[in-house]
Amino acid sequence: MKNEHRGNIWRRVAWLSIFVALLALIGFLLENKLEYLMNAHIEEHILVQAQTFAETVDNNLKTKLDELTNVATSIQNHEDEVQKVMELQTVDKQYSFSVGLLALSGDAVYGEALDWKEFPAIQEAFRGNPSVCYGQGKGLLFSVPVYNGTNVKFVLYRLYEENVLPEEFGLTVYDGMGEVVIADKTRLVILSQNWDHDEEELFFDEKRTPAFEKISEKMN
Repeated sequence: MKNEHRGNIWRRVAWLSIFVALLALIGFLLENKLEYLMNAHIEEHILVQAQTFAETVDNNLKTKLDELTNVATSIQNHEDEVQKVMELQTVDKQYSFSVGLLALSGDAVYGEALDWKEFPAIQEAFRGNPSVCYGQGKGLLFSVPVYNGTNVKFVLYRLYEENVLPEEFGLTVYDGMGEVVIADKTRLVILSQNWDHDEEELFFDEKRTPAFEKISEKMN
């Protein structure tokens, strides 16, 4: 009788242990599921914000290229008034950028001559393609072709120097607690004042390339 009683106790203990283990397993699975759902929600939220910021930057760049294209059209239509048209570009702009007009020889018709190697967008513009490029330590260059008939005669450029890039193109997120960084394939183009060299190296660490590629795929 005692043995039977002990057996019942052990069976109850065994079933209770199994029940507790099942509860623990269910709790673990639920916790993982909730964590997964939370991470997915946060990831989706960040992706949507990143796409919004990308569109904002893209529109900003396109607007500046369109403005420059309109100036190029004015030069095409009033080539005898190049000096006047160019001088109007810096009126009421507080000189946040410099402007110039380059001949095919590389000489400056107006403004300063620029090194084509530092700014490949110049060559692209001479091929008829409005372009934007970044020169490390120099700034962000917008360039558009100026036509004479069907041929490109000049390239008109607008150069935003390095020190004005954060103000002109920088964006903030989460009340300044987060940062939006515009980057090309090799370096950061626009850095916030809080972005330091160590963070730059971390951002471009090759080990993180697969993660950025995965994010890019989801955004596309």
